[in-house]
Amino acid sequence: MLAEDSAVELEKRLLHLELISSPTHPPSTSTSLAELLQTALSRFNEIRNQNSTIDDFLRKYVDLQDTLGQDTNELERTALDVASIKEIVLASEDGLDRLAEQMVDLEALKEEVDSTVLKDLSRLIPTMSPLESKHIEQRKVVWGVRERYLRELDSYNSFIDSTSRLFIHYHQLLAEMEEMVSAAERAQRAA
Repeated sequence: MLAEDSAVELEKRLLHLELISSPTHPPSTSTSLAELLQTALSRFNEIRNQNSTIDDFLRKYVDLQDTLGQDTNELERTALDVASIKEIVLASEDGLDRLAEQMVDLEALKEEVDSTVLKDLSRLIPTMSPLESKHIEQRKVVWGVRERYLRELDSYNSFIDSTSRLFIHYHQLLAEMEEMVSAAERAQRAA
């Protein structure tokens, strides 16, 4: 019960934090942590898809991540003269300006990604472990019930099929008998 109370309290605190800090869509009261992360990821992907400059930057960053992450690289060892640096900066000025304008859109996501709830996730892992095992057990029960339901449905469909075939057979027999009775009545009237 203590774990449930702390989870409910955590949800309330998270909701309150989002309501006061989110400049955009206020979350609904039933929003879970996983849904919040999914929402942030989808908003990030929307911004990324709408702005090709950000997408290009992220692709280039991934490609150059090892080089950019090194403390000492070849560029630092070979000092460029001021004129070369100026040319490089001036050549990329338009792209940098566009990138800076579009990065403002991503700034809104920073608060969601850097929230205190996400920083304290390691503390919540022990709380989640029993829930995870309970979820696995419930999935097994659901699959068992689903299999039983499908068996019952197959049995029902077989019964309906057999019954329908019997009705069709009896209908044909009755039609043949009626035809025979009609033929006998016609023969009797003719005689």
